[in-house]
Amino acid sequence: MTTQKQTLALDDAGDAGFKFKKGSSRYLVIACVIFDDPLDAEFANAGIKVFRHSLGWKDTHEFKFNKNSRKERLAFLNEVKKFDFKIRAIIVDKMALAGKSLRIDSKSFYLSVIKDVLMRFDRMENAKVIIDGDDQKEHSKRVCLYLRQSLNTEKQRMRKFQAADSTKEGLVQLADMVAGSIYRSLQPEKTDCDDYLSIIENKIEDLLLYP
Repeated sequence: MTTQKQTLALDDAGDAGFKFKKGSSRYLVIACVIFDDPLDAEFANAGIKVFRHSLGWKDTHEFKFNKNSRKERLAFLNEVKKFDFKIRAIIVDKMALAGKSLRIDSKSFYLSVIKDVLMRFDRMENAKVIIDGDDQKEHSKRVCLYLRQSLNTEKQRMRKFQAADSTKEGLVQLADMVAGSIYRSLQPEKTDCDDYLSIIENKIEDLLLYP
């Protein structure tokens, strides 16, 4: 039986839309947190749960960048930096693609960016991939099918796919906080734009700005 080699969790910040005049974000960030040893992933997930309890939060109170305060974000990042994981991410400047935007389907575009993050992870093999979602929803099924067809061509890069409820999955919350930290660093008008990414900077294995 083939054993799982890595655990990966992905989340995003910004959006995949191109209707800038109607509120679409300039940037789309897809962040992936990587645990080369599944036991490290379990340890981190348990540690996030313990940290949540230490704050007096219920199990359903999730760490989410856009909902947490600056103090909560900083506390979370300083807590998780002790865990053994790496970060790979893509920042897409959608305005640089504006000339092609009328021909871009946002759902397909979003999937292709996720694929690009994972394809750049050369040592990915027999990995478990976790995203925020519901495994019964059509979108999650589409993501799973797309990734299996895209990634498992020359070797089995993805062994298992899981669409998880972010309120229950600490690793998705970690990916959300990483994506949010990267996205905030792109917002110089925000007073806390330099506060978060520096805490986890040494975890970054690959950060691509596209195009």
